[in-house]
Amino acid sequence: MTAQLIDGKMIAQKVREGVAAEVSKRAAAGKPQPALATVLVGDRPDSAAYVASKGKACQELGMGSISEHLPADATQEQVEELVKRLNANPQISGILVQLPLPAHLDEERVLSLINIEKMWTVSHPSILAAWPKKDASPSSFHVRLMAASTLSNRWG
Repeated sequence: MTAQLIDGKMIAQKVREGVAAEVSKRAAAGKPQPALATVLVGDRPDSAAYVASKGKACQELGMGSISEHLPADATQEQVEELVKRLNANPQISGILVQLPLPAHLDEERVLSLINIEKMWTVSHPSILAAWPKKDASPSSFHVRLMAASTLSNRWG
C-alpha cells in the first residue's frame, strides 16, 4: 500500500465545520450545549497556552468551556475534589486535566477519577480497553479516538 499525503488543514477545517453544525443542531433541538472543563495545576506557560487554545476552540464551535486553575502546590485531595465536582456537574460534557501535573501529584489516580463519558484524553485505561470491542458505544470514546477513526475511514 502506498502512503497517501493528506491535507491536514483542510481536514481540520471540515471537522470543525461539522462539529459546529452538530452543536448548532443540538441547540436548535433544545439540547444542552456541550461544554469542556479544563484543569490546569501550576503555571507552566506551555500548558496554559494549550488550555487557553481549547477554550478558544470551544468558543469558535459554539461550545461552552470552563477553566479551572489550581496552584502548583495544590494537594492531591484538592485536585481530586475538583475532578469529582466536574464529574458531578451535568453541564460539563468533557474534562481535560492538563498534563504533566506537578511531580507530587499522582496523575494516574487523578485521571482514573474522570468519568469515562467525560474523558477528554486517551489516558483512561477503560477507553483503551474498550476501543477494539464492536459493542462499545461511540459516545464513550474520546473525540481524538473518533477523529483517528474518521481520518482513517474517510481519508486513509
